[in-house]
Amino acid sequence: MYQGGTANATASILLSSNESSSRNVTLSVSERYERDKRQQFIQERVIESWAKAKGIWHDNLDTIKGKELFAEGGEAKVFANDGDTNVIKILSTEYFITPQFALDRITLHNTLFPGAALKITGFGRNSKGEFQFLVEQPFIQGTPATQAEIDEFITKAGFIKSTKDRGNTFINDDLYISDLHDENVIKTPNDNLIASLMLTLD
Repeated sequence: MYQGGTANATASILLSSNESSSRNVTLSVSERYERDKRQQFIQERVIESWAKAKGIWHDNLDTIKGKELFAEGGEAKVFANDGDTNVIKILSTEYFITPQFALDRITLHNTLFPGAALKITGFGRNSKGEFQFLVEQPFIQGTPATQAEIDEFITKAGFIKSTKDRGNTFINDDLYISDLHDENVIKTPNDNLIASLMLTLD
C-alpha cells in the first residue's frame, strides 16, 4: 500500500476499520454487488472527511491548474507539460464500485508494475459530483509493446493467457489481469515492459 503513497495506506486502513461484518458471510454475486453498492457512499464519505482534514481534498476536480490535458479515456484524464517527468491523473472510480476496490487495484498494480507506480496525492469530486482519485505516475518514454512481447512478459511473471477479452486477459491462482494490450504497455529503450494504465486486477 505504501508504494501508492501514505494516502493510499491511510485510506485503506480507515476503510477496513469501517467494513461491514457481512464480509464474513457467504453471499451470491448479486448479493455482494448490492452490499458493495451500499458501501460505496459510506466509503466515499469516510475518505472525504479525512481528506478534508488533511488538506488533500479537491472540489470540482475536472482539470489540473497549470497542466495541459495530455490524454483522456474512460478511466482517467492525464495531465502533463513538456519536460515533465511525471504525469498527473484524475482517476474515475466508476469502474470499481467502491473506493476500496480502486485502492486495492492501485496496490496490486504497483506491486506487479513498480516502474509505473501510481501514487495517490489527493481525492475529490468532479463538477458532476463523481468521486475521483488524484494520482501521480512516472512519465514513461518508449514505444508500444507488441502483443507477443506482452504475452511473454506476463507469462514469465506466472500468469496464463485466458481466452477472454480478445486474448488480453491473464490469470494465476489468485488474480486475473485484463486489458493488457499494446495500447496499455510501453517498451522502454532498454527493453523493459511497463504497464502505463491501472489495469483491471481482481
